[in-house]
Amino acid sequence: MSKVDVNLISRQGNEALVKLSDRQYPGLLVQGDSLKILADTIAEAVDAAQLGNLEDVSYVTRELMEKIGSMMKNYEDMMSSNGLKLPYF
Repeated sequence: MSKVDVNLISRQGNEALVKLSDRQYPGLLVQGDSLKILADTIAEAVDAAQLGNLEDVSYVTRELMEKIGSMMKNYEDMMSSNGLKLPYF
């Protein structure tokens, strides 16, 4: 196990913007239960695809896009409100 300093920059909902001392940009900390929900949603999409149920695949992937889109918006909002540049764009 290695030790690094962690700086909590901001919190929004279940997510937190944190900066690890050995990384250039802050990252989004996601709670374990939220991560499990994302993994389960992906598994649903895979199952639906294997069954050839395109309607379910479409619904589940849209749901996933909304969840991840919300996380991205929170990340971008927290970066902006703290005067930080995004690592992309």
